[in-house]
Amino acid sequence: MKTKFCLMLLLVLQALTGSYAQQTEEQKKEINKIKKSSLYLYAETTMPDKEEAMMTAIDMLKDEAQRWVSEKKKKQETDVDWEVVMTNVTQSYNKIELPRGNMYRAFAYVKKSDIITGKNVIVSDVEMPDSEVEEITEDPASQPAEQPEAIKRLLALKMYDEVPACVETLKKEGLITEYNRYASLSNPDDYVLIIYNRAGEVEAILSEGAERINMRTLQADGVANYKGRGAIGVKLSK
Repeated sequence: MKTKFCLMLLLVLQALTGSYAQQTEEQKKEINKIKKSSLYLYAETTMPDKEEAMMTAIDMLKDEAQRWVSEKKKKQETDVDWEVVMTNVTQSYNKIELPRGNMYRAFAYVKKSDIITGKNVIVSDVEMPDSEVEEITEDPASQPAEQPEAIKRLLALKMYDEVPACVETLKKEGLITEYNRYASLSNPDDYVLIIYNRAGEVEAILSEGAERINMRTLQADGVANYKGRGAIGVKLSK
């Protein structure tokens, strides 16, 4: 009985080891694919401490983004808001972590088209639902008597480059609990959405919920009416 149990345990361990090795190999392939692509900026480091390795890789990625934007600025003679750039990279980067011997390899990367440099820039599309356009109908009962302070400030936004500083301030003041890109939201219905277009203009502020309200027009609205746009979700403090 003991021998049979040991054999079963050995088989389970071998299966787990094989699965883990396969996952690591897939991660390595993904890293190599990103490195070979001209669409991304990336940085990596290997350190004994897993958290320190990733933090260092992210800092290196920010430096790489700054160099890339500086070169772009020289070629296109565009104005750059560095605070927007750094905030945007912090929000948009992805990461891959895997072991390297008794150390940890941290790989951080960001798509160049996701980096917002300032006013009047081309904004990359965010994965908005591809569904039929929702009919906009007026619903007086849904009109709020008094809008929260966070909504008032969001409604004042005109351009995307104003968004990062605004949402960061709202979070510090405790008016919102978190914010993120639409594609990264676990449950979009829980978030107020800041909708922006390719020219970097903020087109709409949509309330949270499955049946959203356009906070500017106070009419029923939905993300399906903004196909091809980008969005940032913010969660209001309760």
